[in-house]
Amino acid sequence: LIDARRRFSIDSDRVFLTGHSTGGEAAWDIGLAHPDLFAGVIPICGPPQKFSEFYWQIAEHTPFYIIDGERSGTSPDQNTKVMQRMMRKYYNIVYVEFKGRGHENFSDEIHRLFDWMKLKTRRKFPLEFSCRTARATDNEFHYVGVDDFAPGMLMDPHDFDPKKMKPGQIEGKITGIANSIQLTISGAKKADLWISPGMVDLTQPVTVRVNGQKINRKMVTPDLEALLEDFRLRADRQKLFYAKMSFSRF
Repeated sequence: LIDARRRFSIDSDRVFLTGHSTGGEAAWDIGLAHPDLFAGVIPICGPPQKFSEFYWQIAEHTPFYIIDGERSGTSPDQNTKVMQRMMRKYYNIVYVEFKGRGHENFSDEIHRLFDWMKLKTRRKFPLEFSCRTARATDNEFHYVGVDDFAPGMLMDPHDFDPKKMKPGQIEGKITGIANSIQLTISGAKKADLWISPGMVDLTQPVTVRVNGQKINRKMVTPDLEALLEDFRLRADRQKLFYAKMSFSRF
C-alpha cells in the first residue's frame, strides 16, 4: 500500500481491503491489525481466526461487509461468533449470508458492495480507540506507535496458542474541549505520539497524558522534519502529522 501511494495519486481515505476464502481470513487479520489504513474491510467466505478473535475490538472505527454462504463449511459459525461480540457494541457491520449456497465468490453481490463503498471513508482521528497487539508488526494504531514489548507478550504466528495469548493494550482519547490527548499503554515500554492539526488545536497548549501521568502541557510546534519523516514512511497525503512526541519507561 505504501509503495502504491508513492507511485500513484491514491486517495488514502478510500482504500478497501478484501479477500476470498483464505484471502478472506487474511482480510480479517490485516484489517484488524491495521485499522487506520482502510475505509472498510470485505471478507468473503473467510472466517476470523487466531489473532482476529482477540483483535475484534479494533473494528470499532472500521466498517466490515462480510459475505458467506450457508453451506460454506465452518466459516458462517466462526463469523457469527465474532460478529455477535461486535454487534453488541454497535459496530458498523453488514453481514450477507446466501441461503443454500456454499464456498463461492458471490459475484452477484458486487454492485451492492460498490454502493456500500461509495458511502465509506476512513476514520482518520477517532476521538477514542482501543486496540490489542500480540505481534511486533501490529504496532501502529491511528496516531500511536509502540515498541519495546514486554517479555512473553508477543506470540509467533507459527506457534499460535490461544491459551497463552496475553496481548498488550493500546488506548487513545482526544478531548477537544481540554485540548488534550490521553494514552493508556500496557505491554510496551516505548511509544510515539504523532500529532496533527486534525486532532487538536495547535494554536493552544496541548496536554498529553500517558498512563495517567501528565507528560506535556505546552504549545506543540509543527516540525518540518517530523512531517517529512512521516510522509517518507507512510506516503499518506490525506493524513499528515506535523509533530512527534516519544515516550519511554512510562
